[in-house]
Amino acid sequence: LLRMAGDFERSTQRRTRPPRTPELDDDVFSGRPARAGDSKVPAFAITLAAETRPSGDQDEIVITLELPGEAAETANIQVHVNGEVVVLQRSGARLSGHALIPAAEHQRFHSVWRGSYGSIVTAVVRLEDGRTAGAFAVTGGIK
Repeated sequence: LLRMAGDFERSTQRRTRPPRTPELDDDVFSGRPARAGDSKVPAFAITLAAETRPSGDQDEIVITLELPGEAAETANIQVHVNGEVVVLQRSGARLSGHALIPAAEHQRFHSVWRGSYGSIVTAVVRLEDGRTAGAFAVTGGIK
């Protein structure tokens, strides 16, 4: 039965191949070896929050990234919204920034059953000793 369903799926043109997430323009962290497996060094975590605020024909995505104390000053940080780099301002262990996205991007429908997925915010943090942490948030779309 599954084979028949697969054959039917391949023979029809009703489904289109979904678009893939584009590669980032910059290699997030190149050429720096990590000390993986060093169990004496504790792992660390980051907290990422993103909120969408309507602003006319654009939506503003407000981004907040909180780092642990030891990572606040020396960490290498990359934050992207839908693959586009976002510049953050530092205030101690907290970083904040914003991005503008066309409101139509958050209003288009994915399908008749589901609304827009919204925007994807990603953050990757790498410390000087090679430890890394990452987080993502989806905002502006379905709840």
